[in-house]
Amino acid sequence: MLADAVEVVLDAPAHVSIREALGDLDEIREAMDRLDLYRQLQPSAFNRRHLNVQLRTRTWTGDHE
Repeated sequence: MLADAVEVVLDAPAHVSIREALGDLDEIREAMDRLDLYRQLQPSAFNRRHLNVQLRTRTWTGDHE
């Protein structure tokens, strides 16, 4: 949706304002809200560096303890 809106603006004649080219902004607002919610619900990045250091210091015997 947002990419389509950008394309409409880029394809519009130079004398047409962005608001005129896009028309009703409700769909764009809804798409922005969905994008914001998607970002909020993403898990934070897992930093494996600390865990990898711990794993390297362990002795692995192959037994399942």
